[in-house]
Amino acid sequence: MPNLFTISLRSLVCFYFCLHDIANAQPSSPNPSEVQALPSAPSPATPQTNSKQNHQLTMNLSQFEIQLDLPKPQWRILNQTQLRSLSAIAVAGAFNPKQVLGLVLVETLKNMNLNDYATALMENSSLKELLIESVTEVTFKNQTALRLVYSGDEANGRFRYLAYVFISGQKGYQVVSGGPVAIVDQKKLELFASAVKLNPISQDHVSKLKQNEQVDEHGLTWRLQKGIFRHSLSGLKLKTNQNWTSVAGSSLAHINQEAIAALINQDTQVHIIFFDRPCPTSEPKACQAWVRYELLKDLALTDLDETYQYNYLGAAHNFQRLSHERDLYTYLYNVQIKSGRALQTLAWTLHPKVTQDHDQNELAFAETWKDLSNGLKQISLLSTLEQSQLLLELQNLSDAKPFMRTDSSWMRGKYHHFSSGLTWQRPSGLWNLNLTSSQPNQNQDLLTISSPRYGINAQVRFLSTYQLKAQDSHQYLWNELKQQLSKTRGACSQFQQGARQIAQVNSTWSRCTFKQVINQTTTLNESKVELAWTYQLDSFHGHGSIIHILTWGPQALYEGKAEIVRESLESSFYISRPANVVFTANKDLVDERFRYRLKALPDRGELRVRSHINLGKAGSLVEYSTPEVSIQSFALSQMDRPQVAKLIDQLAHTATIKGQQANHKSTEKPTAQSPAKLIRQAIWLGDHSAEKLTWPSSTSNLQRSALLISVPPVIYGVVAVGKPQVVNNILSAQHFELLPEVHP
Repeated sequence: MPNLFTISLRSLVCFYFCLHDIANAQPSSPNPSEVQALPSAPSPATPQTNSKQNHQLTMNLSQFEIQLDLPKPQWRILNQTQLRSLSAIAVAGAFNPKQVLGLVLVETLKNMNLNDYATALMENSSLKELLIESVTEVTFKNQTALRLVYSGDEANGRFRYLAYVFISGQKGYQVVSGGPVAIVDQKKLELFASAVKLNPISQDHVSKLKQNEQVDEHGLTWRLQKGIFRHSLSGLKLKTNQNWTSVAGSSLAHINQEAIAALINQDTQVHIIFFDRPCPTSEPKACQAWVRYELLKDLALTDLDETYQYNYLGAAHNFQRLSHERDLYTYLYNVQIKSGRALQTLAWTLHPKVTQDHDQNELAFAETWKDLSNGLKQISLLSTLEQSQLLLELQNLSDAKPFMRTDSSWMRGKYHHFSSGLTWQRPSGLWNLNLTSSQPNQNQDLLTISSPRYGINAQVRFLSTYQLKAQDSHQYLWNELKQQLSKTRGACSQFQQGARQIAQVNSTWSRCTFKQVINQTTTLNESKVELAWTYQLDSFHGHGSIIHILTWGPQALYEGKAEIVRESLESSFYISRPANVVFTANKDLVDERFRYRLKALPDRGELRVRSHINLGKAGSLVEYSTPEVSIQSFALSQMDRPQVAKLIDQLAHTATIKGQQANHKSTEKPTAQSPAKLIRQAIWLGDHSAEKLTWPSSTSNLQRSALLISVPPVIYGVVAVGKPQVVNNILSAQHFELLPEVHP
């Protein structure tokens, strides 16, 4: 679990990883089916034919209108969705292909001078082996600032950063740029800082902007709409007003990835975050002890054995005072147990200055938390009926974010790993699915599936090997797992193993119940709480891959009342034959991964499958070339129309045709002509509408055309270059077919 601090340098250590994501991200507003009514900065412009044209972004916050005036067209400006994915307090940013990323970060400060602010930023950086290369007091954009140059290690290597830090009013500003040490120097990093312009704005303008920043986002169990957050499982409801802002989704991830929501007062810098977890036991006190123990351990917090009473959720409740070893913040904590779930409330703010006078310290503490009562008034609980209505409302919204990769896909409720043939079809109920990869673009998926209602979880790992036996791999992984769990979940007290069928194939399995003992110590007494957790590992072969499926949950649920949930999760796995790109005897090109067919292609062709496309998150790019025509078909995650237009234009003008003197890069300049000259034609492909595009050509025997079909969340396309008769024949309704989904 990441640190709670909104101090912002911690969010910049992902630069290299984030650059890879942003370079392949949608450059404008997200798909409305995923995030609705999201305010967005102007879309990053595609490269202009006039290389002198500047890219500009204007963003307003507090005292300044922040403008980025970037002199080079290769800089891409980040929109609000991309900014939120990098930092909850980022208000502007841009990057270029040289792996330099720049952000403007703004946050509210309280009782801090410039030196204290810069020191806090450095002390709370999660960079390893942090080296401060230089600190200089300078004037930056008419503001007294500190210029910091520093470097440090993170998962993807060592990085260097340049930050201009200054304070204006009650706001702390950071203009930060960074990139890999091996690539960037201070001169390159200065490019972003030099592009930042600050223009004073009126407070009336600021108030209007705040009203327009209320987003509409939703997840599997929650929705943030018009400033009101609702959670279907805990029943939590938060309201946004002039002082307090509800936060969820992408903005919340930089505060804490396991929290369900937050309520923030930027002026007083008081944060309240909320956690919802199913109880691992039917005993409320045991559940309360467990969630408290886990939270304090994960966040390195210490109970000071002091309580303060506040009116909360319609009654008087005690909040425990907590501290952190760095002593930069002070915390208050409360947990409520209701209907087998634990709702945890954790508030924190900057720690008041400590003196030798105890009474003075208590007064300072009370002053620090004086706004908490007002924040707690914005919190309430939904009725049971309102929770049910919210669940129905969420079911009618779009699916959780789909993805398409060269080796797997998750869309329309189905995960498919192509090379192993493993498929998971989401059963009824609430299920979260997340995919992480140990190395970008490599077949090292780690798939996590969870039931937020019952706390039943699964992880699926793929190991590509033809030489290792599944049993040997299973034993090695199980031993490692037991050793690791014994440190966090206690000793293995009940061990079982054997063979069974899962995913319709034979599997080796091992199961263990771990007994966890939690010691509760207060000034009055000491007690122990015992909890049991069941973990089971299945290992089997899937077409050249070894597949490991680890399922776990509280024993009372895993082997008790939620056993049917676990069985439903496991029964939704099945193995089919691997999905590939094949060329049939009927000269059909069939992409089994993304379910489309190009029928009756010309003779004497060469087939090539490309792994990646430079634009967008591409699932597939298949090339088929003959002496008369070059055909390129693709399937992409949804992306905005300008990027799709750029992609197909690029494909159409970089085709290679055997037997003709067509260079790898055509002498015809892409998109140099007026857009009016591009011929557009609407056609039907079965039940789906499509658009056929034809570019003007100076050569009578050469035609460049494309076919685009949008079937959310996928965009299909076929680009053909060659003799006009052959191109028109291929791009007809008779030659492209979307295949039905395959079900077990």
